[in-house]
Amino acid sequence: MRISKFLPICYLCLLMMQVFASPAIGEKLKVGVSGSAPFVQRDGGKIDGISVRIWEALAEVEDADFEFVEFPAVDKALKALERGEVDVAVGPISITSERAARVSFTQPYFSSGLGILSHTKQVTLADRLRPFLSKAFFYGLVFLLTLLSIVGSLVWLCERGMNSEQFPRGPSGLANGMWFAIVTMTTVGYGDKCPITPSGRILAAVWMMITILTFSTLTAGIATALTLSSLNAAEITSPGALRNRRVAVVSGTTSADAARHFGATGLNCKNLEQAIERLTEGSVDAVVFDHPALNHYIQTNPQDQLRLAHSTFESQNYGFALPLRSNRLHRYNVALLKLSEIGELQAIEEHWLANAQ
Repeated sequence: MRISKFLPICYLCLLMMQVFASPAIGEKLKVGVSGSAPFVQRDGGKIDGISVRIWEALAEVEDADFEFVEFPAVDKALKALERGEVDVAVGPISITSERAARVSFTQPYFSSGLGILSHTKQVTLADRLRPFLSKAFFYGLVFLLTLLSIVGSLVWLCERGMNSEQFPRGPSGLANGMWFAIVTMTTVGYGDKCPITPSGRILAAVWMMITILTFSTLTAGIATALTLSSLNAAEITSPGALRNRRVAVVSGTTSADAARHFGATGLNCKNLEQAIERLTEGSVDAVVFDHPALNHYIQTNPQDQLRLAHSTFESQNYGFALPLRSNRLHRYNVALLKLSEIGELQAIEEHWLANAQ
């Protein structure tokens, strides 16, 4: 008998395996849920959060009945999914190549990155003076003095003939020209020196118009630099600063691999709450975890005096996890696309992230 005769039978067997591997129509799905706020959190006796709301919207599109099964960590939910104990894993689950070899992922429903939470760095006198010791400030000062010298010299050249009383020939007249340029730029305008020649007045008018724009911009820049230098900043502001530092990470997450990659000594914790507890008690220098979750924590716990680095790193996408070769994967991807097209995903994310501010 030729092998080709067995192909339809093999195909039918594979189809039957896929059908029986998935819950029957009308059967309640077991949904493993794990993660940190604002993606997964307890609101009284109800599980809520961004990931939970998006899953509920997807289940409504699919008309699927389900029940949540809580897990203490994302890696435990994924292991339960591999063993067939749950049908779907929901939460801020980063899509990685290592995980994709074990389970199937839907298309991403949220894009994020890792963040660094550390203690507040106290502002010193050197921090306050640093903006005025930079090369940019020095070059700007040299440019300003050069411009003042040019304008002062031109005014003196225009006025030294007909207005020699205020702008006499010689160094004193040149100094008066400089003085006029300075008081005009600062909009003080004492009036002790005033050009009377047409060319001098035209030059003075042009200079006044220029200084209205430039001096206001300069003042705003100095005020911004002073404000920023007086604000308390995070002690660790970039991944490169993690080298040789003790860092708390959550076991089984991408943050643990990232901390090791940047040369940090990782302290594995069960969850984010335990990691932050290690930071507040001083046993670690920082916490590396998903940026939205860290931002949510500092917004809801300002009394801890912790700071989150502004920049994110190790970009990652969140998706729902299903068993390998699940016949529901395509339907879930289509449902997520529909929710994105009607703006439901964006509305859920904006609602929860705005409430965390």
